[in-house]
Amino acid sequence: MMTKTRLLVAVVLSALTACGGDENEGSADDAPVELDQRSYMTGTYVGLVTLTHGSGVGSVVTELQDALVITNDKTST
Repeated sequence: MMTKTRLLVAVVLSALTACGGDENEGSADDAPVELDQRSYMTGTYVGLVTLTHGSGVGSVVTELQDALVITNDKTST
C-alpha cells in the first residue's frame, strides 16, 4: 500500500511541475521597448569653475565660465 501511495504522489507532483509555465515566456513580443532618452538631456548647460593657483598669500584665483551644448544627434548610439 505504501509503494502505491508514493507512486501516486510522485505522479501528481510530476504533473503539477509540468503545469503553470507561460507559453509566451521568452518571446520577442515580451522584450522591453527601448526609448530614445537623449531628448531629455538636450540643451545648454552653463558651468562656473573656480581655479586656485599657488597657496597662501601668493595664490591666484581664476573663474572660468563655459557652456556645454548637448544636441539630439540621431546618428549616434
